[in-house]
Amino acid sequence: MLNGQKIIVVMPAYNAEKTLERTVAEIP
Repeated sequence: MLNGQKIIVVMPAYNAEKTLERTVAEIP
């Protein structure tokens, strides 16, 4: 169960990081 919760926490954080990276790259 703890391992499952870790995946649920890590995946949205990873997706947010990729989205933020794309947004920053598109600003200029």
